[in-house]
Amino acid sequence: MKNKIILLVLTLFFIGGCASIPVDENSPRADKVKSFAAPDKGKSGIYIFRDSILGTAILNKVWVDGKCIGDNAVKTFLHTQVEGNKIHKFTSEGEFDNKSLEIETKSDKNHFLRHSLLIGLFKPSSKLESVSEDEAKPIIKELKLAKSRNCSDL
Repeated sequence: MKNKIILLVLTLFFIGGCASIPVDENSPRADKVKSFAAPDKGKSGIYIFRDSILGTAILNKVWVDGKCIGDNAVKTFLHTQVEGNKIHKFTSEGEFDNKSLEIETKSDKNHFLRHSLLIGLFKPSSKLESVSEDEAKPIIKELKLAKSRNCSDL
């Protein structure tokens, strides 16, 4: 019986309805962001993308230096700019605690972070990892730009 319940929960987790968030598709901003232009002078461009299909019904908040920049859903990405040549802390929601990654950004350069969900005991956990520009660009071109949303800061 216990195995059947676990199987049912996992099945619902994988085939559950897709989470929906507002996207900024087919707009001048989305076109500019997907062109991967250099960020503003002295800034670093940050792309945080979710390209896996795991957790289709899950929205996951993302923070940069404690400031919430929005929710990330499956097949979407977030974009923001931060001060260049500085260490920044990127955080996403985890099952029992938030998961963070610190990277030193370079001015006038774009940085790319993959945002993955991991199977958890009660709800998914998450992981952020830095990926190369060559790996990220073709993936992001196929994703939708999530609109920034108001959410609580850390």
